[in-house]
Amino acid sequence: MKLVNRSGWGALKPKGSLSTNITPNGGGVAIHYVGGKGKLTPSSHKKCANIVKSIQTSHLNNKAEGYIDIAYNFLVCTHGYVYEGRGLHRRSGANGTTAGNQFYYAVCALVNEADDISPELIQGLKDVCHYLRTKGKAGNKVIGHKNLISTSCPGTKLSKHVSKGTFKKGGNNSTNSYPGKYIQKGSRGSLVKKVQSQLLKKGMRLPRWGADGVFGDETLKAVKTFQGNHNLVKDGIVGPKTWGKLFK
Repeated sequence: MKLVNRSGWGALKPKGSLSTNITPNGGGVAIHYVGGKGKLTPSSHKKCANIVKSIQTSHLNNKAEGYIDIAYNFLVCTHGYVYEGRGLHRRSGANGTTAGNQFYYAVCALVNEADDISPELIQGLKDVCHYLRTKGKAGNKVIGHKNLISTSCPGTKLSKHVSKGTFKKGGNNSTNSYPGKYIQKGSRGSLVKKVQSQLLKKGMRLPRWGADGVFGDETLKAVKTFQGNHNLVKDGIVGPKTWGKLFK
């Protein structure tokens, strides 16, 4: 699972304490979509974090609902990245009823009705549903938001997948979430060592002393080679895209 934690997408702090009063083992996961007019899918994945930020800002400014944070537990972009919202073991604010928020996590696909449903989005939704079952004590049910209240959410295309049970199997539970900061030449420490160890697993060459936690010229060369092999910008910087490919 290509997980982006809150610091990775630049989340604002909640306005208060998020409730842990949930019993998702009695339900499971409710799938949502953004549902606006026109297409939402950005031309570049770099813009996806800004969409998540805009949703959080909108929710925090929604005085009618009184949200203290982004309402969803997780959000998934069309490139398959899973963004941490309220996260595990936190009560959703998005499901529309007290019972819905009590028994179901809320996961939002970053698409409108007009958007295509990419294979990467499907996999990301599978991954987060599996993650919520295995790490968040969610039950086996995966339903649409419209199964909880009168709404068209999560739209025609995603609803078909919900009905077919697409999101109930085939998830990857390995998180290795992007730490929210660039790892580059001059960096030191455990994150560099983790990157170096993964580079070695991917067949990249490092100095004879291997993963030493120091991002020097040899590590820079290995990162650039890896990026070139995966059609990424060869800048030698381990950002979210390179991290996602490295730990896929």
